[in-house]
Amino acid sequence: MTNEPKPNTHAAAHSGHDEAAPEQERISGSKALAGVAIVLLVAAAFVGYGLWSRSRANTVLAERTTDLAAPSVIAVVPTQGAPTDSFVLPATSPLLPIRPSMHAPPGI
Repeated sequence: MTNEPKPNTHAAAHSGHDEAAPEQERISGSKALAGVAIVLLVAAAFVGYGLWSRSRANTVLAERTTDLAAPSVIAVVPTQGAPTDSFVLPATSPLLPIRPSMHAPPGI
């Protein structure tokens, strides 16, 4: 490109090309700046929406997890009660005829 208002298209016509590129007007700086600003605003809006939707999804997930979680359990420290003699071994049970050999009657 050149800084000339109308470049020499006569040389391009003789170079073997049938068509030359159409001439375009230069975009002013303020229009270019406005275009870049619009593109940046749209990009910022997409990023903001993405962050907001992810935050909302995390909040909904946390609420749903809390709702579906197993109920909490309260653990109580055990206290010692009164001792009992209810632990019965087979040899000392009156319902079973089994006796230890040292207590067995003679002749068995």
